[in-house]
Amino acid sequence: MAIEAKISLMNKTEKALSSSVPADYMNTMLTAMADVLQGFEVNEIVRPEDCPEDLLTYYLDALKVQGRSPKTIEHYERTIRSLQKFVKVPTRQITVHHIRAWLAA
Repeated sequence: MAIEAKISLMNKTEKALSSSVPADYMNTMLTAMADVLQGFEVNEIVRPEDCPEDLLTYYLDALKVQGRSPKTIEHYERTIRSLQKFVKVPTRQITVHHIRAWLAA
């Protein structure tokens, strides 16, 4: 949950500042923020109505902030979607057992 909270914090920060901060500065700031947050455990207070079922968007956004190449992000997205299709459970309910079954298949 801590990783999700960090991503949510970064997404909300970006949204709040997007109209007043130039894009190149925003990318630099978000990258620095991601580096700094690695040393912290962050927990978000989440209301059920704010909780998206599909966390893939958050993860892909985090990869962008980390500076991953578009091809890497596309590969990760295809791989994760394949896992989701195989396990047929909500993202938040995927366990290591689901992943092992998917890898074995």
